[in-house]
Amino acid sequence: MFTQRAALLGFVAFCFYLIGVVNSLPSFYYVLTWLVIGVLGASLGIALLSLIGLKCDLKIARARASASFASHDGAAPSLAAALSNSGTLSKTSVVLEIALRDDHNRLWLERFLLAAIPSGAAIEANLPLVQLKRGHYRLEEARLRGSDVLGLFHTQKSLPWGEMAHQEIFVGPPIVRVENRHHGGGGQRSGSQRAIQSGRSDELRGTRPYAPGDDLRHVHWKSSARAGDLVVKEFEQAGRDTPLVLWDGAAATTWGAREWDSTEWSLIGCASLCQSLLARGVPCDFARLDAAPLLVEARALVGGELPSPLTDALARARAERSISLHEALQQLPALSTRFYSTVFLVSASLSPDVMQNAQFWRQRGTRVRVLLVDGASLGARSGERRFRKNNGRFPVQTEGAKSIAVRSDNYDEQAAQLRRHDASVVQVRAKPTDQSPQTVLHAALQELF
Repeated sequence: MFTQRAALLGFVAFCFYLIGVVNSLPSFYYVLTWLVIGVLGASLGIALLSLIGLKCDLKIARARASASFASHDGAAPSLAAALSNSGTLSKTSVVLEIALRDDHNRLWLERFLLAAIPSGAAIEANLPLVQLKRGHYRLEEARLRGSDVLGLFHTQKSLPWGEMAHQEIFVGPPIVRVENRHHGGGGQRSGSQRAIQSGRSDELRGTRPYAPGDDLRHVHWKSSARAGDLVVKEFEQAGRDTPLVLWDGAAATTWGAREWDSTEWSLIGCASLCQSLLARGVPCDFARLDAAPLLVEARALVGGELPSPLTDALARARAERSISLHEALQQLPALSTRFYSTVFLVSASLSPDVMQNAQFWRQRGTRVRVLLVDGASLGARSGERRFRKNNGRFPVQTEGAKSIAVRSDNYDEQAAQLRRHDASVVQVRAKPTDQSPQTVLHAALQELF
């Protein structure tokens, strides 16, 4: 395929030829013309040979991960590439291009430069997909692109998908890690304290087959010897010590842009809360009350990371709930049969049903802690025109026939109302001088704990 560079060089050669013919100039101009044609021909040949004998097999090495902040400080999903060069020429400047499509039908391209693959060599590489934002992706196409040394021509060939055509990639929100500031008096904990920390009681209910992630300290060795496989002790669950992380998922609560986005900050808060609880050895539940309510049980970190069902739920979350919180809770009947010691409610909404939900949990004897994301401050921090002070016309959140202006003083009033319902509230608010979202969220999460 021609590039603009090749077209420009061909045009220059044609100009030299016309000048030589019209003005009957010496053969020097014709030599220049044929020299350019020779360069174009040689470059075209090199480009055509750049992919001959080159094979690439792809597979997903890591299908679930957390997104990274701007500094790429998190683990990313990745592909494993096995390349082999059976041609007689070394391959240089070959580009591997991966095309993915998300649930919003947006196309994402990831490009990897393969610097040099010698003739007869076979190499393997892990390719991190660090540019992907939170979401659910389907692999659409993969292709190799080759070119000549001067970049005048390029050629490409698609790679066979095989089993990869039906595989998916889930990218959860970034995680702000909050250290445990609770220290025991002498470093020793009683049996009841350990039970609360692990989310179980000391009463043995029975045994069950071992599952990945189970604590090896709970292996029942006599039963394992009889069964021939690992068997672990199963304790009575201390349901009162299991917290619930609840995201309200209300529609029209996405304010701000880019890294200053209220929906993304809310989900980062949810992911960070779950990670922090599980890192402390405390099992938790996560409820996503968006347009498709979902309840996920998280019992332990897997390799230091959130379990896959939780990552999937966070990746596909959208602020699209149009029914009340009470109606959304009714779609998850399991919540009404469980007792939670603490509910962490994460919201960016100004709706009165947030207070009603806090009151519902308090009437059940549950402690309520609210992470209230100030969407107005995020909108102003992102530089959106509608949040500028000299604009005077703020966006509104509509609740039935009532419209509430998205202003920080209205978030202050929302927090005050929640406190009147005996909820502990921490507001997440960005200031014009804040340079890092991580810093703001880290301080808020520490205060919440």
